[in-house]
Amino acid sequence: MIIAFVFLSIWFIYGFKYNLGIKRGLIVGLIGISDGILLQIITFLLYLNRGGYYFGPVTMIPWVVPFLGITDTVDFISDIFLCYMPFLALILTLLGSFLGEKYKSVKCRNWI
Repeated sequence: MIIAFVFLSIWFIYGFKYNLGIKRGLIVGLIGISDGILLQIITFLLYLNRGGYYFGPVTMIPWVVPFLGITDTVDFISDIFLCYMPFLALILTLLGSFLGEKYKSVKCRNWI
């Protein structure tokens, strides 16, 4: 669970530190999650091909290994939640980029 928190906070901190803004934050986020999106497409194609015999997002494992602690710790979160993690990382990058840009433009360094 701690590893997942650290991994997600790195996305936010990167966007905040470099003051990327919305457009550049979106580009950096998409580049960062591109392998996750590719693995999601493969997962979806396997699900369509195998149907009911497919047991979950096993092809997403290379990307979602840091988040396995969340599904193991919290019982009511299913494994399908792992498929949404690339998009959560994109949202955190966008949020960090937007807040970093606002922080830079306000020039008020005492609010953190």
